[in-house]
Amino acid sequence: MHILEFLLFYLAYLLALALPFPLKYFISLRVADLFYFFQIKRRKEVWGNLTQITGKSLKETLPMVREVYYNFARFVAELLSLPRLNSKKARKLIKISHPQFLEEAFSSGKGVICLTAHLGNWEWGGAYLALLGKPIYAVILPQRNPWVARLFYKLRTSSGMKVINVGESAKKSLRILKKGKGLAILGDRPFGEEGVEVQFMGKKAIFPRGPATLAYLTDAVILSGFLIREKDCFTLYLEKPWRIEKRGTKEEDIYRATQKIASVIEKYVRKYPEQWLIFEKILR
Repeated sequence: MHILEFLLFYLAYLLALALPFPLKYFISLRVADLFYFFQIKRRKEVWGNLTQITGKSLKETLPMVREVYYNFARFVAELLSLPRLNSKKARKLIKISHPQFLEEAFSSGKGVICLTAHLGNWEWGGAYLALLGKPIYAVILPQRNPWVARLFYKLRTSSGMKVINVGESAKKSLRILKKGKGLAILGDRPFGEEGVEVQFMGKKAIFPRGPATLAYLTDAVILSGFLIREKDCFTLYLEKPWRIEKRGTKEEDIYRATQKIASVIEKYVRKYPEQWLIFEKILR
């Protein structure tokens, strides 16, 4: 099974490199149609999330469910095309809001937690920062298939970005931040860690405590950014960088910071619900 899975990924990778974007988007969307029809449980989870995010009825949100699948298909096609993304192409395809926030964060010398979510295209977002010359490490979930893991490593590092696995990230992350470098973390879903219960979309949700804990321990800057898909391009929306205020116990400060992170993510998920690529129930 490992070999078959790798061969399928590798074939998709070769096609992504060889085909123009309109054609690979077309193919990826047809694959998404298959997953949409056969992934009944996941489709219901997405549907439930969308109804709670938007406040619309099940009937109104049904077309949005398929668009989530389509956006994920586009995301995968773009991920497999990462080696084709160079500085010139990135500057043409990606606009950046408030570029001064990026410079402000990286000039602090305290390390930067580049906080994002499963929204838009986070992989291209990290690659774009690397192509701009920022020293970026991405915390990633390791693949079970070692061959697929090597392929994904090749994709992610093609832009100059470096990666570390979730399971080995704590000590390495602290060292990276203390050296003043950037650490890209997805902040909307905990992976193998004890999370923090926060308010999200008016409901309870569990968010990872890692970003706030690292910021607390290192005094690193938190820079929230989301690479959002628009008509013919992307926009990297940046929020003003901030640091944790230590005005209570460690747990109280980490809770407040995690709640602030959740609120920032909520702002963008509410605005772009079809681009929130989460296929499981998040809201309680």
